[in-house]
Amino acid sequence: MWDMAFTGTSYMFRSISPVIKSSMSFNQKQVALLSVAKDLGDNVGLLAGKISLFSPIWALFLVGIFQNVLGYGLV
Repeated sequence: MWDMAFTGTSYMFRSISPVIKSSMSFNQKQVALLSVAKDLGDNVGLLAGKISLFSPIWALFLVGIFQNVLGYGLV
């Protein structure tokens, strides 16, 4: 349950992509671009981990906010 709560869209996207295609009238290319935006939002978290090694906590929060807006904002 916790795994799904923390990484829900990563595992769930395959199940909901047919629903996205039918309800939003997306074609396969648009769904693939949505998937790339979702993966970008999931995977840029590595940057915050590297920054936490040498930056103050407020800088880490700013990076996290930026990543959230950029990554999940695209979705």
